[in-house]
Amino acid sequence: MEWILVLPLLLTILISSVLVWKVHKGSVMPRLSSAFIAVLIIIAAWSFFEIMFIYASTLDGKTLVDAVSYIPITLLPVALLHFSSLYSGRGGIIGSRGSYLIFFIPIVTIALAFTNGAHGLIWKEISLITRDAGVEVQRTYGAWFWIHITYSYGLILAGIYFVISGIKESPSYYKKHYYMVFAGIVIPLLFNIVYITLGSPINGIDYTPAFFFVTMVVLAYAVFSSRFLDIMPLALRRVFGVLNDALIILDIRGNVVDMNQAAERLFSTKDATSGNVTYEDLGELPPLSSLLESEAEPCYYEVMKRGERHVYSCDAHTMIDKGIVEGYIISLRDVTPEMRERKALERLNTHLMVYNKMIRHDIANSIMAAQGYVSLIETEEKDLQLRGLSALQRGIGLIKMFNKIESFITSKYKYETLDLNPFIASIASSFPELSISIRGACTIEANDALGFVFNNLFHNALVHGKSTMIEVAIERKKEMCYIDVIDDGTGIPTEREKKIFHEGSSYGKNKGSGLGLNISRWIVRELGGDITLQKRVEGKGAHFQITLPLTQSQDERVDESEEPRNDRENRPTPAPLL
Repeated sequence: MEWILVLPLLLTILISSVLVWKVHKGSVMPRLSSAFIAVLIIIAAWSFFEIMFIYASTLDGKTLVDAVSYIPITLLPVALLHFSSLYSGRGGIIGSRGSYLIFFIPIVTIALAFTNGAHGLIWKEISLITRDAGVEVQRTYGAWFWIHITYSYGLILAGIYFVISGIKESPSYYKKHYYMVFAGIVIPLLFNIVYITLGSPINGIDYTPAFFFVTMVVLAYAVFSSRFLDIMPLALRRVFGVLNDALIILDIRGNVVDMNQAAERLFSTKDATSGNVTYEDLGELPPLSSLLESEAEPCYYEVMKRGERHVYSCDAHTMIDKGIVEGYIISLRDVTPEMRERKALERLNTHLMVYNKMIRHDIANSIMAAQGYVSLIETEEKDLQLRGLSALQRGIGLIKMFNKIESFITSKYKYETLDLNPFIASIASSFPELSISIRGACTIEANDALGFVFNNLFHNALVHGKSTMIEVAIERKKEMCYIDVIDDGTGIPTEREKKIFHEGSSYGKNKGSGLGLNISRWIVRELGGDITLQKRVEGKGAHFQITLPLTQSQDERVDESEEPRNDRENRPTPAPLL
């Protein structure tokens, strides 16, 4: 009856050899493939020694083959555990620090098997009994045999645990791979348990290796039909779970192994993982070689989606495990909103440059001419002269302010530490017509371009609001600085409040270009803050609030005193507005 076992054993060796050749030739994940090849070779070796045991005719011959068989028998559980750990994305157990300890029990078992005659720890007794069906081998196991069996079953069960975890955690496409691995491990294990507990009906021969034929058939189907070793499913799932970008997984040949749902939507495909699609087949993507260059220029991929042009930034990451290249991850991130914002900012910067040049040119010409005329005026009205000269100086200061704004843009927003109280006071000194009081203090990171904001608010209050007095209140709240600018003028019409910061928004007899508040808001927002118009009774003045982030560390004291700035002589100080 032995031939019933010999045939599947021979087929197991044959299929194992073919699979070793196939996997070695087409390996795209070297470390995982090497672990799989080790399992195949060990199974083939065990099957080969089992055939030798069947045809050995003497007790000494069978005992020797039994001892040699323990080399693959003890190593197979270790190899299965290592492969299961790698395949489930846990990194393997061989090669890590202290991993050699896992071989302690197998090495001791092999040594005891070869020296069993001296101690009987593996087999207390081995005998041949002649029966009608042939020569039967009878074994009585020793103490160490049960230690070996317990340890081996423990390793195999740990490997099965990794496989079951993979079934639960992997994408549906890869679950069938885990089912195949599960079947390949569990079927021989069950028959080995039956053999150990009940014995063998075929002349005492261990029939466990014969059932590896089933394992080989399952693995052959997995390798040849379902791209079994193309990727580690759990590792792929973890990467996909972290990133929301479109992801494409390639093997080392550039074939598409898998892609997430975002990539499937982007490329309008669900069958890219069939094995026949390459990276180049996906569309006009940047060459893979250029993406992998460490100093490559940023790469972009453009595509039309629902009638709109979308821009994706492309990047490539090499998957390296233990120094071996396993494949590539291509990521595509939709940067359309960022690109739009960048273009909008570029347009705004261009507009600012144009506005700056226009204002410098037009105002400079007017002021230079006006300054010449004012110098010729002979009048006893010193106050009138003072107002005229102040207006001219204010215009010249405004031009200088625009120069600072331009420098602020071209210098890529370089900031310095500003003490707001004296900074605002320096702006207020250009408005002798106004009684401007400043209280409180804050230190912020800003630029002289911030002066344009206060200059614009003071100018609007004077020219458009007919104000005589402005109060500036500076207050610290947590990590922000609040600056309230309140005037006693005519205020802003209710119908203009919502559009007051829009480009070109202006009103009244002395309306200007409508750029001042629009530019002011842009400057404040570039500094990380905001400017808003606060509610106030119409006709009772305007109230603007500016918020700016404080410096990282400052020790400031809020000055509760109120000191009028630039009050003209013999002019009464107005009452506080707050």
